[in-house]
This record gives sequence, C-alpha cells and structure tokens, in this order.
Amino acid sequence: MLVHEMAGSARSKPKDPTPVAGRYVFPQRLRELRKHRNWSQAEVARRIHVERSLIGNYELGINQPTIGTALRLADLFEITLDSLVLDVREAGDRIHDRQLLDFFVKADSLPWETKAMIKSLIEGLLAKVELEKIRLSQESRAES
Repeated sequence: MLVHEMAGSARSKPKDPTPVAGRYVFPQRLRELRKHRNWSQAEVARRIHVERSLIGNYELGINQPTIGTALRLADLFEITLDSLVLDVREAGDRIHDRQLLDFFVKADSLPWETKAMIKSLIEGLLAKVELEKIRLSQESRAES
C-alpha cells in the first residue's frame, strides 16, 4: 500500500523547521544518500512504501515527512534520524582515537555495500571481545 502525505499545499513551502541543535538539511541529505546508492526516487519510494512524487517533493523541500516516514528513511539508509535531518558533527566529539576517527571518516565515503561489510567485521570483533570478557569473568568466579 502506498502512502500519500501532504504537509501543507504542494505549491507552498513549509515553515522553516530549523531546530536549535543543528541546521536542517533533510532535502539535501535525502538526495545525497539516494544518489550515493545510485537509487532513483522511485526505488526509494518503493522501499519505504510511499509515492515517488513524495520523494521528489521531500528533496525539493516542498513536503516534510511524517516521523514514521523519516524513521523508515533513516532505517533504509542505515543512519540515525538526527543525521538524516540535521547537519550534526558529533562523531568527532565521541571518538577520542584520532586514527580510528580518520578510518571512519574515510570509510564513510565508500559504497554502502563495502560499509555494510566493515560494519559486520566490527560487530563481529566487538562480539568476540564481549564473549572473552564473559569467559574471563566466569573463570574468575570459578577460581574464587
């Protein structure tokens, strides 16, 4: 089932939704993410179950998505909602290892398929570390 959303008249732009925490960049970010994956507007629309014209209107800033649609878009592109709609630069604030941050910045420009592989590798390594912690904790309790 396709959903048709309207946030005001298609002929008038919505009020500026700029929040306090960052510059609103949703139309540009959506287009950038879509083009990075070489997807048409129709392909994005099909994947999140909305009409193709709605994706075009989002990219032009004519319509704004509902929270549900914005969440589906963030999920589709595997990013957070705030990074979909705001110009946020918070990774550098949370990653203290400069070399690791540089790796992530470089990896961010790779094709999404390659990024998916990198994410899987990191996820596996982190799971291995957690399992090792559990094993060591159990051995420590067994010795006590």
